[in-house]
Amino acid sequence: MKRFILASLLMLTLGVTVFAGDNRQINDLKNQQKALKLQTKLTNTQLEYEKELASLESLRKRAVEINIEANSSVVTGLSTKDAAATAKAANDRVKMLKEVAKINKKLAKGEKKIEGLQKKIEKLQIQIDKLKQRVEFVR
Repeated sequence: MKRFILASLLMLTLGVTVFAGDNRQINDLKNQQKALKLQTKLTNTQLEYEKELASLESLRKRAVEINIEANSSVVTGLSTKDAAATAKAANDRVKMLKEVAKINKKLAKGEKKIEGLQKKIEKLQIQIDKLKQRVEFVR
C-alpha cells in the first residue's frame, strides 16, 4: 500500500513537472507566433509605405510642373477691346488654378498618409521588440 501511494505521488509530481514545462513551451511558441504575425503585418505596411512613397514622388513632380506652369502663365496685356480673348484667358487661368489646387490637395493627403504609415511601422516595431524580449527572457 505504501509503495502504491509513493508511486502515485511520484507519478503525480512527474506529471505536474512535465505539464509545467510544456506550458512554458506553449507560451513561448504563442509569443513567437504573435511576433511572426506582427512581423508579417510590419512587412505589408512597409510595402504599402514604399508604394505610397513612389506615388507621392510622381505626384510631387507633377505638382512642381503644374505650379511652374501656373506661375509662368500670368495673363498680361488684357484689353477691353477684345473681350472674348480676355474672357477665354481668364477661364484658362481659372482652370489652371483649380488644377493646381487639386494637385496640391492630393499631395497633402499623400503626405499625411505617409506620416500615418510611418507611425504605424514604428508602433509595430516596438511591439515586435517587446515580444522578442519576452520570448528571450522566458527561455
